[in-house]
Amino acid sequence: MKAKHSTSHKKREVTSIKVDPELWKKAKIEAINREIDLSELVEDALRKEIKGGSSVTK
Repeated sequence: MKAKHSTSHKKREVTSIKVDPELWKKAKIEAINREIDLSELVEDALRKEIKGGSSVTK
């Protein structure tokens, strides 16, 4: 069984973003599979993206 991460000690900002519905559905499923909060999955993805130095440009 996968370990659950405790996120109760983290301070979080409440925000709204627009996300592709299919991507959001896949993210929710992935969070369930990992047994973590969806917020934690999004935070982890943001950390990896920012640490990796990737940038999205138009």
